[in-house]
Amino acid sequence: MQTNPAMMDNALDAINQQITSDQFPEARSALARLIRSGFEVIEARRLMAQIFMHELFMVKNHRQPFDRRRYGAMLMQLPKLPINASCSENK
Repeated sequence: MQTNPAMMDNALDAINQQITSDQFPEARSALARLIRSGFEVIEARRLMAQIFMHELFMVKNHRQPFDRRRYGAMLMQLPKLPINASCSENK
């Protein structure tokens, strides 16, 4: 499935805020690791946005609280995406 462009833009904004703030060092670490692995910055941020949208999907559709540990663990697994992360934002 295709990613909703407006949702991706919002997720990218959130990722940019996480990278520049001290609240989510996991995001800054994931970005640095992806860049060292050869990803372009925008490509790395898009992967991270997919993870962010997946976590929001879990909050909204499964009525789960935002799970920072799960979110951080998924960021650390990038570039591997959870099975449904690429399509969860469209449900």
